[in-house]
Amino acid sequence: MTGEETIAKFNVRVLDFAKESFALGEKISKAKMVQKVLRSLSVRFNMKVTAIKEANDVTSMKLDELFGSLQKYLSYLFRIKAKKKKGGVAFQGRFRKFKNKFYKKAGRNGTQGNRDNNNSNF
Repeated sequence: MTGEETIAKFNVRVLDFAKESFALGEKISKAKMVQKVLRSLSVRFNMKVTAIKEANDVTSMKLDELFGSLQKYLSYLFRIKAKKKKGGVAFQGRFRKFKNKFYKKAGRNGTQGNRDNNNSNF
């Protein structure tokens, strides 16, 4: 699987490969296809591949189940990225409000926070 390739396109490519091999007289078993797909996935799927291998019997897994699981995992990753982006902006906005409020207070008193002008606390 290439880095930019979607799960759907990869699924089509794998199925085309299976059809071509069958047309040439070599039938590849479903279990072997699943193992080849797991082996050929990009690095971003390493955690999911490990989880699939540990939780499921790879020899009895169907290609449809595998690609469904991979698609679900990919949509989960996109949701997490979206939340991180959204959360970061919200935090920056809150921090900016707090920072502005703090500096307005410090500017009114003519001092910086709790420090005295003669720095006797240090």
